[in-house]
Amino acid sequence: SRPSMGRALEYFYTASEQCVPGGPHFSYSYYIGVAGIVSSVAMLCATFLYTHTLSGMRYRRVFIVTTLLRCLAGCSDFWIVKRWNVAMGISDSVAYLLGEAIFEPVVGMLGYIPAVALISKIVSPGMESSVYAFMAGTYNFGSLTASLGGELIYETAGVVTSGEQQCDFSGLATLVMICHVALPTVFTLGFVWLIPDALQTESLLKEEKEGDGIAKFE
Repeated sequence: SRPSMGRALEYFYTASEQCVPGGPHFSYSYYIGVAGIVSSVAMLCATFLYTHTLSGMRYRRVFIVTTLLRCLAGCSDFWIVKRWNVAMGISDSVAYLLGEAIFEPVVGMLGYIPAVALISKIVSPGMESSVYAFMAGTYNFGSLTASLGGELIYETAGVVTSGEQQCDFSGLATLVMICHVALPTVFTLGFVWLIPDALQTESLLKEEKEGDGIAKFE
C-alpha cells in the first residue's frame, strides 16, 4: 500500500546544484551518517514514548492514531520537495532532521510495537518460530515490492533523477503525497476493523475444550 519514493528522494536530497537548482544538496556523510545516527536514537526514544502514551489504548485505536501520525510523517518529504521549509525560513538540514530523521522513525516504531505485540498474542503455542519466519518473509517481500513498484511509478510519471537528460523532479511532490500519504492511509483505515477492539493487556486466545486442543483466536 506504500510504493516507495525513497530512491527518487535520495537523488533529490543529494543532487548537485546543476541538477536541482536551490535544492538541499546534502552530502552523503550528512544524509547517511548524521541522519542515520539521529534516526537510531529517535527510534530508541520511541519505545519509551509508546510505554507512557499508547500502551494503555485498545489495539484498534492505537492503529488509527499511528496511521494518522504516519500520514503527517509522510508530509515531511512533500514539505521539503515543495521548498515550503525554505519559504518559512527553515533550513533543509533542520527540516530533514525533524521530519525524515526523527518524526518518521518515531512514528514507524509506534506502529511497529503494537503490531508485534498483537501477533505475539494470537500465536498458538509451538508456532512462534514459524510465524516469525513467515512475518520476516512477508516483510522482505513487501519491502522489495514497494521499492520496485515505486521506481516503476516515478519513472513512468516522468521523474528523471540522473543521466544524460536534465533532471526533472517536478512531479515528485505529487507522487510523495499519493504514495506516502494517501494510499497507506486509505488502505490502513479501510481495514482497521479487522484489528480486535481489545486492550493490549487482554488475552486474545482461548483454549479449545474439544478437538485438537490448539489455542484459537477469540
